[in-house]
Amino acid sequence: MKAHPGLTLVFFMVVATACNAEKLPDPSEYPAVSMNVATPAKPVLKSRLARLYRTRINEGAKAGPNFAGHYTVVRWGCGAGAFMFFVVDAVNGAVYEPPEVCIALSGGEEENLPGFGNHNPGFSLTSKLLLTVGVEDGPKDDPYGRAKTVYLFDKGRFKRLYKEHAPL
Repeated sequence: MKAHPGLTLVFFMVVATACNAEKLPDPSEYPAVSMNVATPAKPVLKSRLARLYRTRINEGAKAGPNFAGHYTVVRWGCGAGAFMFFVVDAVNGAVYEPPEVCIALSGGEEENLPGFGNHNPGFSLTSKLLLTVGVEDGPKDDPYGRAKTVYLFDKGRFKRLYKEHAPL
């Protein structure tokens, strides 16, 4: 028996909606252990991409921890309405690349999301969650794919926990 094309489309729309039906994660449910870092470690620039942005990373890391207990989110613009960031461990200097290098169409997000602040990316010293709003800019970028995405940063890795469409 052959499935009706309209029913197939409805089925996939329901499945896609169900996958995103979860609520925005609460940063307080993903607490970070704060560490007292008197002097932040100098960033260890191992990757080619990190070395390319060494000046931004080195300067930004001097500010000290602002994320997940002992990490520093270093952010800068990479075009009109776009930003990029790296995460630096203030204890040992390890540098972590984000899941997407540049987030485009980041403007227009005015709401203050509890626990994430009112900046983009959104993060705090007391939580392991990081929020981005925009289009994940890459080879398959979709200007209509602007999204609010929440990542868990744990053991040096980003894991996407949540994503929802976020029109301008």
